[in-house]
Amino acid sequence: MDSGLDVTVRRHGQVAIVHPRGYLNVLTVTELRRIIVQQLRDHGRVLVDLEGFTVGAQSPWVMVFPSALAECGGWPAAKIVLCRPDEQMTSALTACGVPTLVPVRHLQLEAEAAIDERPDVVRRR
Repeated sequence: MDSGLDVTVRRHGQVAIVHPRGYLNVLTVTELRRIIVQQLRDHGRVLVDLEGFTVGAQSPWVMVFPSALAECGGWPAAKIVLCRPDEQMTSALTACGVPTLVPVRHLQLEAEAAIDERPDVVRRR
């Protein structure tokens, strides 16, 4: 089944960079979550580059980022930061309160520097 999701994963130092491209929806959210959780479990520190990735009216799908973090034990056991969201993604993230749970930065270098910063709200399991 072609979900329209294209994800590349690469390492940059001690950080796994996950770069999804396409559209966040019911078909892509499960696969993206699986990839993020796998990278968090394998490496503990994940930067998600959102350039070229968008979300539509079903903006609650952006909760995939804090839910993947929680599944892996939360901060500081697992660390995730988002970067380079487009305007629509930024609005969806903000509307759902994601930036309080997962840091969001506009530039990749800022995100890499923020990977170890404690989120405003920490949830652990």
